[in-house]
Amino acid sequence: MKPLSSRIAQIQTTGGRELINREKPYYYFGAGTIDFDPFENIHAEAIKAIQEDFVAYTDNRGWLPLREAIVDKLARENGCHYSPDEILVTPGSSEVLAAIPNAVLEAGDEAIMFDPHYIGAFRAVVELALGVPVILPTDGANNWQPDPEQVERAITPRTKLLFLCSPSNPVGAALTPATVQAMCEIALKHDLYVVSDELYEKIMFDGQKVLSPASLPGMRERTFTCNGFSKAYGMTGWRVGYLAAPLELVRAVHKAQIYVGICAPSISQRAAWAALTGPQDLHALMLADLDRRRHFVVDALNKLPGITCRPQDGTFYSFAEARVFMEAKGDAVRAALTSETPASYKLPASSSAQFSDFLMLRGNVYVSSGGAFGACGEGYFRVSEADRLEKIQGGLELIRQAVESV
Repeated sequence: MKPLSSRIAQIQTTGGRELINREKPYYYFGAGTIDFDPFENIHAEAIKAIQEDFVAYTDNRGWLPLREAIVDKLARENGCHYSPDEILVTPGSSEVLAAIPNAVLEAGDEAIMFDPHYIGAFRAVVELALGVPVILPTDGANNWQPDPEQVERAITPRTKLLFLCSPSNPVGAALTPATVQAMCEIALKHDLYVVSDELYEKIMFDGQKVLSPASLPGMRERTFTCNGFSKAYGMTGWRVGYLAAPLELVRAVHKAQIYVGICAPSISQRAAWAALTGPQDLHALMLADLDRRRHFVVDALNKLPGITCRPQDGTFYSFAEARVFMEAKGDAVRAALTSETPASYKLPASSSAQFSDFLMLRGNVYVSSGGAFGACGEGYFRVSEADRLEKIQGGLELIRQAVESV
């Protein structure tokens, strides 16, 4: 048969390693859905929508009351002002992020992004749009802040997009106001479009807030603000995301998106409307619970030999460093992997992947390899705090046992 697309073969994924497919039960530290008591008004509105037979297509751009609620939210919380026509509701924020490069880039145009990052949301969608990802390193010692001078040096006549994500998956670091200001000044100077992924904006700790680029002078006209309901309200399976941008940009993205997903699920849109317009006090309780989880995880990981972890600014992920552990115990880890795994198993070259596989082998616990998020993630691993604390405690005990077994 004729070969499949060459660019599909080159797309990198962040899927689990081979050992995760074993039949033996394991604890999964990769969850992206918060385990928290449900927002009852969200569920009640969805049930009401079903009872009212609200199951047909909505407006392709999104149900108008939901778009109006998003407009109110952005003005009130982010200082960004739009009309309902400048809002596009989609089946999840991933669909918005995938549509933007198709709407903006010509083949060979460049898009700047920062390493580590969630590859599927940035790098892969640029490659599928025949664009060129320009991936710039960041450093945990600087809390993963981009270097403005490095960005300036990377810009060429083909540079068209600049991707920002705050707080970031996988590292949990938020862009400081000074960093956001610097990135926006660069975008204005070089006439770049900015994609601002703000999906985790409501999960920020210690009173910190996300600064939306579109709220700054001159930035509204060139910013694609992407958000959704998956993280802030634990609605990953409901599949509702949205884009806010000037009408001309929204229309272009809509053309790139509409033939992939006609509209977000009607029932889910009603539920999302209830999330925005209903009481927000339960969200504060959820944030306090996540804060307890992150401190527990960070404290537990820092007690392990060769493992270090700092509290993140936001999200429900901790990005822990295992470099010292692998330098000291790497030979023992590799010996265990080569002698105790199935014959079909191929030892990965990355030490982060080896560490992740070792935890799966010895501890029956899955963590995400930092190297799966880019070269700067090498030496790290990501732990999700989406589960309830009692389950997290059990997973951390499995990590401890595996680490101390060598």
